Amino acid sequence: MHDLGTSNNWISQLPEAVQAKVMAKGSRLNLPRGKAIYSVGEQAEATYQLLSGEVQIFAFDSEGSEVMITAIQANECFGLMSIMDGLPRSNTAVAATDIELFRLGAGDFRGLLREEGEIARSMCTLLGRRTRYLMTMLNEITLLNLQQRIARLLCRLVSSRGSIEGETAVLAEVTHELIASVLGSSRQSVGREIRSLERSGMISLHYRKIIIHDYPRFRALYYSLLTEDAQTET
Repeated sequence: MHDLGTSNNWISQLPEAVQAKVMAKGSRLNLPRGKAIYSVGEQAEATYQLLSGEVQIFAFDSEGSEVMITAIQANECFGLMSIMDGLPRSNTAVAATDIELFRLGAGDFRGLLREEGEIARSMCTLLGRRTRYLMTMLNEITLLNLQQRIARLLCRLVSSRGSIEGETAVLAEVTHELIASVLGSSRQSVGREIRSLERSGMISLHYRKIIIHDYPRFRALYYSLLTEDAQTET
């Protein structure tokens, strides 16, 4: 199972001496909940690592309605692609809670990239993992039904929004709206499939919480649906 929370942290993949050079070039800043870090259409001035809190990434449709693409958790890096390709930001990043960030300016990043071959290697690894992840998402949309996609999303959310107690996984702050936004579905459709999973006995619902009973079995069941699952399950 893909874990972008780990693979998104390109800084942690560097040798300690190179990590120290990166950290020396950047700065820390604190932002309140609701503050935009960057907005769609802007030129990229920096890339970031989230040190604490949560950041949500949004895209917008032609009518201006926002759709949450993903949530960034502590230690993850984000805001990198526009610095690498020179194009405007393709999404908006907003602090979902009070947050602390590490900020590395675009010029400093490019200078370090020229100086340190290890950073280029880390970028290649990161881009490869992101491409593999996106291909899996495409395969899910193409090959799986909504209930299967919801179950797989719940598994991915355990590492960032959940805790495991024995064989039970408890997901906090996971709402139908969040699931629908991430999967590009309607809240009504998501609610119908969630209730079906609840009737099956595999999950139970509580206020802003979802409990997955026998999580190892649940994960094994839904992460054996695609050919690449055998290669990426951890």
